[in-house]
Amino acid sequence: MSFSVRYPQLQDNPLLGGLTIEEQSGLVEHAEILPLARGECAYQQGENAKRLGFVISGSLKLFRLTQDGQEKVFRILLPGDILAEGMLFSINAIHDYTAMAVETSEVLMFPLEQYHQIILNNSALSIALLSRLAQLEQDSLETLEILSFNKSVDRVVRYLVSQGLGSCNDCMAPKFELPATKRLIASQLSIQPETLSRVLNQLERDGLLLLEGRRICILDLLTLLQHG
Repeated sequence: MSFSVRYPQLQDNPLLGGLTIEEQSGLVEHAEILPLARGECAYQQGENAKRLGFVISGSLKLFRLTQDGQEKVFRILLPGDILAEGMLFSINAIHDYTAMAVETSEVLMFPLEQYHQIILNNSALSIALLSRLAQLEQDSLETLEILSFNKSVDRVVRYLVSQGLGSCNDCMAPKFELPATKRLIASQLSIQPETLSRVLNQLERDGLLLLEGRRICILDLLTLLQHG
């Protein structure tokens, strides 16, 4: 049975789209569902990378601990997202981040070694994976660009613009839902949660946003970008 039949959340996943039905069936046979309660980890920073994972439900955060024990959140993973994809071309790799559930979640896991064998025999998949890794690098550069701004308001504005373009790249008034709690997003932006809330509320008072819980409507994308 293929992934798209058993797990419709993964139907458009770039790491599975290039697999034959036979290859998908082989992975399904070796896959297992890892249930995670809030605060439980799929893997931890420093552990050997032995499995590849796909988020089936819930959400996870990828973070590192700084030398003073603070969490630095790098990414927030939602259903359909991939865990440990940076290890696809690595042998005996070590996890650079901890993957922790921020709510009750399920992750589909299977051995990296098995996927490595498929890559060796599927050149089209290898090319697709290289394209995916290039996209990850671009995303990382975008995150670094956001963090390069000294002012909190500039970081928030750039983040909102990025989310807006991600939801609709040709809309001047995009609508989207924040992918995680404001506390997690604040950590990702290296600001305090109170600062994030204050900036969002000010942008709404300035007539640039409409806020409804985690739902955001950018009223004018160009004006918001100029504001930052």
